[in-house]
Amino acid sequence: MADAVVEVDPVERARDLAPAIEAAIPRIDAECRLPPELHAALRDAGMYRLLVPRSCGGAELDLMTYAATLEALAMIDA
Repeated sequence: MADAVVEVDPVERARDLAPAIEAAIPRIDAECRLPPELHAALRDAGMYRLLVPRSCGGAELDLMTYAATLEALAMIDA
């Protein structure tokens, strides 16, 4: 039997980024940009492709889930 693919909720993925985002806050404030490591973490978590259609490799989120995901990120650091 093949292993089932378990997709992690995008809101949970956003919340899981909290340690990386919080650690990067001083650098973000000082440099006025995302550090490359945080950019990579956001990319790897699929945060840049939330609204992209699945057929193009995105998450194709509905509007409510997208808003909840952005809210979760904003709660970490607006």
